[in-house]
Amino acid sequence: MPSVGKVKDYAALQKKLDLPDMEYEATLAAKESALRGFYRSFEPDAAYLQWETAQQHWLPAYAAFCCRRDGVEDRGYYGFVQYHLHRQLSAAVARLQSKGIALKGDLPIGMYLHSADVLERPELFDTSVQAGAPLMSLRPKARTGDSPPTTGSAWKPMDTNGGENACNTWRSTSPLSG
Repeated sequence: MPSVGKVKDYAALQKKLDLPDMEYEATLAAKESALRGFYRSFEPDAAYLQWETAQQHWLPAYAAFCCRRDGVEDRGYYGFVQYHLHRQLSAAVARLQSKGIALKGDLPIGMYLHSADVLERPELFDTSVQAGAPLMSLRPKARTGDSPPTTGSAWKPMDTNGGENACNTWRSTSPLSG
């Protein structure tokens, strides 16, 4: 949160939430409250507007999905959050790269059935089957299997060289590729 702004009573909040067993709901509620507070005073600058314009291929659908999921109407908040996540991750990647460390991305194999990706591009997913996280018996509190796997057609444009084209496609389009 420090990269977004100062959180009132941060030290006390950190002490309250820094427990051996993380209280996810309380932590998420504290972060959500702080982010909404920052968003209320947010004035988009040129850097944000440039980033937002470059994200038009996914951001509107994602923001609409979040609004439906959360029962709210203000799509701008989700762009604000994604922008700050982008800035934080970009800074972390730059720092790692300055030390000669590469950060690898991940290609989705299964997706949440009601995710923005599945709702926006259903033809890329086989929603007639579902795949769960592995070893569910070892993680009883984990989300159960409700993830439709991507269809073979989703990979065909990228996978014509044993996966190498998929990696090249990711490298050429990812802001993380440096």
